[in-house]
Amino acid sequence: MPQRSQQIFLWILILLLCFQFVFSGAMRLSGRYTDLVIWGYSCSLVSFIGLLDILIAVCLLFSKVRLVSSIVLIASMLWQGYNYLVHQEVAFVMIDVASAGLALIVVWYSREGLYAQGKW
Repeated sequence: MPQRSQQIFLWILILLLCFQFVFSGAMRLSGRYTDLVIWGYSCSLVSFIGLLDILIAVCLLFSKVRLVSSIVLIASMLWQGYNYLVHQEVAFVMIDVASAGLALIVVWYSREGLYAQGKW
């Protein structure tokens, strides 16, 4: 794939993930996601996850911290996917796995960009 096409594809993925995580974080901070609270987690943890989602979304926009934020995003999605799996919410598990997969693609393309620049 040509370099320009890779950059366009990367930015489409980044903007998609940013939109998803800003929306998810805002919903958690507003109190509309009560699934974790119902399952016994504290409200402060749900608020922390909401802030973490928004922070991840913002950090994905900056190339210097994109790898770290993508890895944190993958870890967050795996943890949330595990919780949904334990509580038999298979549809949400698939959404979390898909988000983690998109983040893995962002990690791959970001790594290739760093490798080409000689910074990897």
